[in-house]
Amino acid sequence: MHSCRGITRAERSQLAAYVLMNALEPQICSAENGVGIACVPDIAVSGQLETGSLISVLEPYLEDRAKVSIMWPTSRHLSPKLRAFLDFASTELSMILSMS
Repeated sequence: MHSCRGITRAERSQLAAYVLMNALEPQICSAENGVGIACVPDIAVSGQLETGSLISVLEPYLEDRAKVSIMWPTSRHLSPKLRAFLDFASTELSMILSMS
């Protein structure tokens, strides 16, 4: 877990011109603290978009694309828990993707 705290003006001036991150949390935290912009899935920042702590600025330049894959080990029969999860995920993801 990454801590997210306010970043001072002096700290901002010492940051690199670009930063590469491989996790959503630090990207979102940096954007919320005014350190730059982040390209993250809308679903990861839906709360921030609703409250206005983040705004979408690149939407006109982004292609709509949604590819979701769920993988599991092969077996003859799916466990009831896996079947329930797949049914849930399929329904929820279909709803979410149809809204975008």
